[in-house]
Amino acid sequence: MKEKKYLKVVLVLLLLVVTCNGVDTSAAAKLFPHDKRHAFSASPFTYQTKGVVDRIEGNDIVILMEKEQKEVTISKEEFPLLYSQGTWLDLVIVEGHIVDLSIDWVMTNKKRDRVKALLEVIRAR
Repeated sequence: MKEKKYLKVVLVLLLLVVTCNGVDTSAAAKLFPHDKRHAFSASPFTYQTKGVVDRIEGNDIVILMEKEQKEVTISKEEFPLLYSQGTWLDLVIVEGHIVDLSIDWVMTNKKRDRVKALLEVIRAR
């Protein structure tokens, strides 16, 4: 009975360590081989940020990362999603490399609705 309780405690602590970015990033880097084109800094930690698809150039997607004020290029093949210009993304960064991303549909729709409203105001003039 005590073993199950200790196991639960260990699992909860492990979950807290992982969600609080306490993962050993050198071990994480070994798990995720990185393409050098995705590097934008020598950050020795893991974090999440937002980016927006600025443009699509052939098979490459150019993402602007607002907070970092950086531009990064990724391959459509590496992260196959339905991208278009103006699509907002949630990015996971490990040691300066994008290791995962997903589309933030709420932010994308919010920004597109705002642009549509501004265009309507301009057209009404």
